[in-house]
Amino acid sequence: MSASRDCGWEGRALTRLTIRWDKIPPEWLDRSIGYLQTHQRPPFLAIEDTERRAFIERFGEASQYGRLDWPPLLCREGTCLFDPAHAQVITPRSAR
Repeated sequence: MSASRDCGWEGRALTRLTIRWDKIPPEWLDRSIGYLQTHQRPPFLAIEDTERRAFIERFGEASQYGRLDWPPLLCREGTCLFDPAHAQVITPRSAR
């Protein structure tokens, strides 16, 4: 999953399927990540510093990954790369 617009470095550094997170309905983030994981397509979240708050506001209540409450794999040029496999799995409040 990528930033909501082209943030540059990840497009050059990764030769992966890119899905814009701002095009995914909040209730579909976990399903999308799960689908990719099940089909041997490990997802990563590339989130720009300027978009982090918007990402958390969009997905924080509906997704176990939406809070981005684990350390990123790396940060470069204002964009952080998160691996959902490293997330603490917590049931989202909306699913309780």
